[in-house]
Amino acid sequence: MIGTYIPQDLPGRHFVVSDIHGCLRTFKSLLFEKIQLKKEDQLFLLGDYVHRGPDSKGVLDLIMDLQKKGYAVFPLKGNHEVMYLNEKAAWLPQKYVDFIKSLPYYIETRDFYFVHAGFNFAAPNPLEDTRSMLWGSYFRSEPDMDFLRHKKVIHGHTKHSLSDIFDAVVNKETIIPLDNGCYEGQRGEVIERGNLCAIDLDKFEVIVQENIDVKVLK
Repeated sequence: MIGTYIPQDLPGRHFVVSDIHGCLRTFKSLLFEKIQLKKEDQLFLLGDYVHRGPDSKGVLDLIMDLQKKGYAVFPLKGNHEVMYLNEKAAWLPQKYVDFIKSLPYYIETRDFYFVHAGFNFAAPNPLEDTRSMLWGSYFRSEPDMDFLRHKKVIHGHTKHSLSDIFDAVVNKETIIPLDNGCYEGQRGEVIERGNLCAIDLDKFEVIVQENIDVKVLK
């Protein structure tokens, strides 16, 4: 499955969360303390649930458990899921293999396109270029407004500053980044810190959860 359409017609709230990268404690704090997720809400996830943080499997387990319990959780495929599957397919339990393989590359709703990395608007059909959806570090050419119509694109994959994320949301830009680099660690003498970001799609406000997982980067 390349993509899927999800109606935004449930009575609950609507949220989108970017790259979690194995930061299970941070993800739980965002969902259950900041957002206080309910079953009637819709939660869109932009991929990259694994690597960098300390508990990749825990993040996958939580997403699958929420779905099993009836939460309206809609996860996308990120490039790190593809790498994770390639690295570990020989011994990874089948439930993880099936889950990752089932993930769509993009989700379309009434008002948004959700994608991990981006769209190649120079392609004859941007919805067929799956490599750009997973790996593109920038959007190729200007947004095709005829293709998008009134819809905005929210994506992760490439780390952006909080000010860039807030500005894009406040200004209601057509292309909105959401990845603030959710991992915390140290590479040599350089300390890298990020936050896990979400957007309340009804209020169109950014929600920031400080990283509470710790991982030393290799």
